[in-house]
Amino acid sequence: MGFVQVFAHSSGRSGQQHWAAKRTDLDVELARTLHDQGWGYRRIARHLAVPRATVQSWCNYRRR
Repeated sequence: MGFVQVFAHSSGRSGQQHWAAKRTDLDVELARTLHDQGWGYRRIARHLAVPRATVQSWCNYRRR
């Protein structure tokens, strides 16, 4: 079994526990809550210092 196969299947972690996570689960939940309260994606993105597309993906449940 090659390195890539072992590496790709070595962890079933998701969210902030994933090795490549850059933001916490709390950040994602905050973005979703603010969006539900009427904040726009751009405003949330500036507040959390992340790209607008990332916030949109979080709020539409395409990421995390």
